[in-house]
Amino acid sequence: MHISTIELLLSYSIFYEKASNDDIKRTLETLLFGYKEKLKYSNKFQGTGFTTNLFARAHLIIQIDNAFSEIFEGKTILYSGMADTELINITDSLSYKIIK
Repeated sequence: MHISTIELLLSYSIFYEKASNDDIKRTLETLLFGYKEKLKYSNKFQGTGFTTNLFARAHLIIQIDNAFSEIFEGKTILYSGMADTELINITDSLSYKIIK
């Protein structure tokens, strides 16, 4: 549960007001690594354990480039942390694209 709390806090833009895009990308990369680790132990990290990570990554993606906000426009991931398969795929795809 502590991991999910940290991930949720990482979604707040106040932490990135003075951060460079490289710093934000490193945070995104760390979140993506954590997400992959959670998948290995998916029986332990269910529901909120995954959505907080997706929520944080979606917000970081927008922080890096606000143009991505259009992709998430009106999607529930930005407001409730809930995500369907399409949003998971979009968030994963953009995460990998940005960190390479």
